[in-house]
Formats: sequence, structure tokens, C-alpha cells
Amino acid sequence: MPKSLISILILVFASFAVSLPAMSDFSQQKQDAENYYANGDFNNAYKSYKTLARKGDRYSQYRLSYMYLMGEGHEEDVIESLAWSVLAAQDKQDEKVAYMKTVAAMVPQDQRKKANKKISYYMRKWGDETGSGSSRSDNECTGSRLCNHKTGSGNVGVPSNLWNISSNS
Repeated sequence: MPKSLISILILVFASFAVSLPAMSDFSQQKQDAENYYANGDFNNAYKSYKTLARKGDRYSQYRLSYMYLMGEGHEEDVIESLAWSVLAAQDKQDEKVAYMKTVAAMVPQDQRKKANKKISYYMRKWGDETGSGSSRSDNECTGSRLCNHKTGSGNVGVPSNLWNISSNS
């Protein structure tokens, strides 16, 4: 085999081997979080899921939302739960979208403005990029990137529309 082909194979293998620890580390973190949760160690599960959620793992965002809702590993907080559920529902899986709507319906009317602010902050910090969002076509958007999220058929809605969806469910 020519030396140049061997060199290329070595480079390909080396780059693959370098990415393996990162992938296995992430998988191991997820497995650790699952084990903590399954064993009822909610404090460590909460810490692990929060780390993964901040890295963009949708399942961990969902699980963290659920833990906030149930008061597992942290004090109950429906607003925090809703913010994480909106992030998790960005993958548009029907179950996560339905869960997000259910959590939204639990937020008291007088806490919705606070929830909208938290959701906007989390979307800017850890959400999917969806555009600059200064459009006001719905007459309710205030300029956050959430303006470009549309509702319907499993899509994540803007927080102002989230309440309308939830109350009709």
C-alpha cells in the first residue's frame, strides 16, 4: 500500500478516535443522569440533566422540566418547567409538544408575563436559532427571536400564543 494512502488512513482513524471520547463522554453523562434518576438520587440527576440540557440535549431539557414540575432535585417551579419544556419541544415531537402545552396550562394567569420573559431568555441562550424576529405580524411579538416560531401541527408557538393553545386544549 502506498505511504500516502497509509498516511490518509491514519489521519482518518486518528480524527475518528479523537471524536470517540467526546461522544462516549456525552453518552456516559446521559447514562449517569438516567441511573441517578432511576435510583431516586434526584439531586445528582438534576445536576446531570441540567448540564446536558444546557448543551442542547432535548431529552435532558424535557427531563429537567419534569423535575422542576414535580419538585425532584429542586423546588417545584412551574415557570422554570415551562421554559425548559419549550426548549425540549423544539424537536417537534408530538409528546413533548403536548407536554409543553400541559405545563403552559398550569401557569397562573398572573405569572405568564414572567414566564414569557424566562422563555425568551432561555431561547436566546440555549434555543435553536430561528431568525432575528423583529416582525410584528401577530401584533403581539416584542422583538425576540421567538416571533418566528409558528404554531400548529407540532411546532413550538410563541409564548403569547402558547396560552391560547393551552386554554383550548
